[in-house]
Amino acid sequence: MRRLSVMLSVVALTGLLAFGVDTGVASAASTGSISGTVTGPSSVVEPNVCVTAYGYSTGVTATATTDNSGDYTISNLPADSYQVEFDPSCNGTISSTLAIQWYQYEPDVGHAAYVAVGASNSAGISALLQTASTISGTVTNTSSADVQGVCVYLFTVDGSDEYEYTIPNTVTAANGTYTISNLQNDTYEVQFDPTCTGTITNSPYAMQYYNDEPDLGTA
Repeated sequence: MRRLSVMLSVVALTGLLAFGVDTGVASAASTGSISGTVTGPSSVVEPNVCVTAYGYSTGVTATATTDNSGDYTISNLPADSYQVEFDPSCNGTISSTLAIQWYQYEPDVGHAAYVAVGASNSAGISALLQTASTISGTVTNTSSADVQGVCVYLFTVDGSDEYEYTIPNTVTAANGTYTISNLQNDTYEVQFDPTCTGTITNSPYAMQYYNDEPDLGTA
């Protein structure tokens, strides 16, 4: 197999996301809600931020968008434990310089904390968004030709060496370039996968990790 040559640049901007939690849980099983306020740098309210709750046991996924006051409410949630994502890019549909984050201070779902929802409301699940970071680069082959269609994945690692995918991921363009934006400040390991997790079967290239490494352990 031919090997990929990868040029990687990281733009690290300052930014963290802070949450305040005041969760009330009722003993009766019915439906409840998650609500809060999303603000940005200098405590300016942030409208049009997509807030999504993911149920652990029920598999329920529900999304609300912050209003002009930065407030949101996700209603009619069955009793469960939920992981909550604050995405100012709304899955890449909105241009934003703010970082995606999961409750609580985490860059991915693998490390996200849980919010309990019962028959009453779970209020005060709020966020303070700050400026994001970006990872970008160019993928070429050993002939220095640009390679299109290579999937680029980010991983984070915790103290137990448990690796997690980080959203969003991306695919290289016709000129071999890629950009992953709206990232929380953290340390990431980067995977370049020409097969896109096995969905492409005829690629002549081998999978690689930054910087020119064969696996996550040495990335």
